[in-house]
Amino acid sequence: MIASRSAAVLLILLSAVTLLQDASSEPVVRELGPFRVSFDLNTSIPYTVVVDEPVRSLVKGRSYITYGLGVRGQDCSIWIFVTDYIGMEYGKKLVEVPLDNDWKLVNDFLTEQGCSRINITETLIDGTVGALGGGVLPSGKIIFCASYAPEGVFVQGRHLVTTNCKLFSTFPADETVSLLESIHVERRL
Repeated sequence: MIASRSAAVLLILLSAVTLLQDASSEPVVRELGPFRVSFDLNTSIPYTVVVDEPVRSLVKGRSYITYGLGVRGQDCSIWIFVTDYIGMEYGKKLVEVPLDNDWKLVNDFLTEQGCSRINITETLIDGTVGALGGGVLPSGKIIFCASYAPEGVFVQGRHLVTTNCKLFSTFPADETVSLLESIHVERRL
């Protein structure tokens, strides 16, 4: 009798673990304007996903459109911003950005947040070289920031891009790493 109860409890626990694994391995896929963004947090933390309205900006006579997606957990969040540099009115023109553009974007964001102990490294994100940084917010919470150009190319020492993807995360490190290892941004045809 005791053995059968133990087996039943073990079976229930294994079923619960399997259900949690299945629920946490479901990738998130969202359409952001002309882009499809997908990633897998691989988490059991309950969260919701929201898509923001696109924001148009005008910098140095060029129009940019930024699309945003938020992932809200209990006491953590992730924000993903995809900036389209080419826009509809410009066709498929590439924009030249400094070679350290991703590093600078990450450093500027972490500095603006008042972070201490900032650490930034070059890393591979979505098949391309980008920057990943982390710091400690004034509240003591750790925040991660990453930036990369999903449609970027290096030509004769120049970094040419059509798109930038920047993300911020206060999710735990494991979930943030899962996101960075699985994120994919592609322009839909």
